[in-house]
Amino acid sequence: MTYAPILLFVYNRPEHTRQGVSSLLRNQEAAESPLFIYADQSKTPDNDAAVQEVRRYIHSISGFKSITIIERESNWGLARNIIDGVTTQVNEFGSHRTGRRPDSCSLFSEVQERCVGNLSG
Repeated sequence: MTYAPILLFVYNRPEHTRQGVSSLLRNQEAAESPLFIYADQSKTPDNDAAVQEVRRYIHSISGFKSITIIERESNWGLARNIIDGVTTQVNEFGSHRTGRRPDSCSLFSEVQERCVGNLSG
């Protein structure tokens, strides 16, 4: 079975990013699911340290079938980043096979398992 790709959008919230990835990894299907991480660039110098901490962390992630990291060189903003990421992956995998979530979205494992199961089918 081919599982739907998971799209994760991150910016400057390292703890939210860790929690989100940890939550995703609690699903049995994670090991068979490709993960695409879209990391936006800092908008202001005040965010540089947090953005860099998130970027260091995402390079340490394992446990998925594959991990693709897209690091923006400039700040795209959440809407543009999501539109581009979703459009790119929908064109690659199809609209019914793409799971999306921002870094600040904490989901229960049961809900995720249902979503991953529905998306993979």
